[in-house]
Amino acid sequence: DIFGHPVSVLHTTEVFTSDVDPTPPFRADLGSTELRGPGKVPLTLTETSGRAYTVNCRLIVPDEIECEAAEVSLRLEPNGTAAHDFPVLNRMALRGSHYRIYAIMDFVRDGRHVSVQKPAFLTIDPHRIMSNRTRYGWIGLALVLLLAFVVAQRWPRERGSVAL
Repeated sequence: DIFGHPVSVLHTTEVFTSDVDPTPPFRADLGSTELRGPGKVPLTLTETSGRAYTVNCRLIVPDEIECEAAEVSLRLEPNGTAAHDFPVLNRMALRGSHYRIYAIMDFVRDGRHVSVQKPAFLTIDPHRIMSNRTRYGWIGLALVLLLAFVVAQRWPRERGSVAL
């Protein structure tokens, strides 16, 4: 942006290349998440057509967010449910930022490859949580400064005559 902060925006669009039914045979739920340090984005697939599918799922995140294991293959049994939590980490997103993320799900139906998407929001926690190490560092610094102040007040001063 104009202040030099990193910004990225994701946008997807669906492309239909043949007469494949674009309606997925499963319901996908990608959870919107508030990220405080390392976190997880939950994906749940529920099969609704009565057939088994192998679904390859990818989590698409902006450059400011890291997802080391962004791909997973889930097996959906007839009328079954499969779930996966994608591990995510804030690399350089500013506190209070909101990002759109996507799960792209690929599967084969009737011998044809089909991809569907599910969007969600990822919010970076606006509050900074101080770690114990940082908290103890500040407490230690305050105690050292307090001790230095007390010692400076009690230190004997040279008493001399003051000419008026």
